[in-house]
Amino acid sequence: MKVLLNSSRGAALAGLLFFFEAELAGGQKFEGFPAPTPIGEADPTVRVEQSFRVPTRMVTTRTAHRIGIGLDAKSLEEVKLKVGAKMVTGAAAKEWVYPLGEERPKPQGGSLGYGLLLGGVDGLCSGTTYRDAVMGGIPVPGIKYVVEIEISIFETDIPAQHMWMPEGPKYKVLWTRTLKQVVE
Repeated sequence: MKVLLNSSRGAALAGLLFFFEAELAGGQKFEGFPAPTPIGEADPTVRVEQSFRVPTRMVTTRTAHRIGIGLDAKSLEEVKLKVGAKMVTGAAAKEWVYPLGEERPKPQGGSLGYGLLLGGVDGLCSGTTYRDAVMGGIPVPGIKYVVEIEISIFETDIPAQHMWMPEGPKYKVLWTRTLKQVVE
C-alpha cells in the first residue's frame, strides 16, 4: 500500500463522510468499519532488525497557479531498524507549505496518511500532491515558499486496514526524517 500525500483530500473526505451518513437498503444506517483486533502475539520487547528504503530528497515544481510536491524515488537509501516481533510496520507523512521567512505552522491534526510497509517507503515516492492557488490560496505570485515533508516509520500491533488509525498502546515511531526545500 502506498501513502499518497494528498493536500486536496477535503472534497474526498466530504464525500466519504456523506457515505458514512447514508442509509443502507432496508433503512439500516452504516456505522463505519469495525475496529481491528490488535495482534495478540505482537511483542515490542523482542527486537528484530529490518531494512527499509527511504527517500533523502524531495522534488518540487512551481507554476503560476500551483506547487507540486513529491519524494525523489532516485534518492532512496537503506536504513536498518529494530522492530518488535510480529509488529506491523508503517509509514506516515506530514506536509507543510508556508511563506519563506515565516514560522512553520503548528500541526492541525494528524498525518496526511498511513501506509503499510513491506521493506521500504518506496510507495511514498510514487505520488505528487499539489497546492493550488484557486483551492488553497498557494502560491501567490512573487512569494517564495518553504516546503517540508516529515516522514516517519513506525511499528504497531494494529493490523493495516482501510482508513487505518495505527495509534495504540504499542504504537511507536522508530525513525523520522524531515526534508525541507525552498520553492521560488
